[in-house]
Amino acid sequence: MATSIKHPWQNGGGDTETPLITLLDNDHILIIANDETDADGAPDAETIDPDSGTVETSLSKPDWRGDGEFVNSRTIPYFVLPSNWSSEAGIEVKLGDLAKVSYKGTIVYAILADNGPIDVIGELSIAALEALGQSRWNIDKTRIESGISHGVSY
Repeated sequence: MATSIKHPWQNGGGDTETPLITLLDNDHILIIANDETDADGAPDAETIDPDSGTVETSLSKPDWRGDGEFVNSRTIPYFVLPSNWSSEAGIEVKLGDLAKVSYKGTIVYAILADNGPIDVIGELSIAALEALGQSRWNIDKTRIESGISHGVSY
């Protein structure tokens, strides 16, 4: 039987919907939340996301086997969980775990590559967001402006 998980997280970006987290019968986890765009890992992350962008991701060499030291948000579909996920949800996950992410019928598979703030859930890399058919750039594609409001399934 599916079980709702009590949690302390909110959506980011001023989204007032409450994120839903459910442990499914097959030991999979369903998260329905929003998507803030995470630029971390991109070589220009600090420029395109000056508020919180960093060139580092939590997943890095030697555990990361891709190009570069960190997981590049521009090229690799990834998702982010709060850094207190395991202690709050009581469900173990590891950097590098895989998730199916969907929005309005479009699906992308993404890896867990970064840990986020302890009070917010729902972040995807630039590549994951674009694979879902969304673009959250400013007009000249020099800065990330937002993400997707509530309705993204992880």
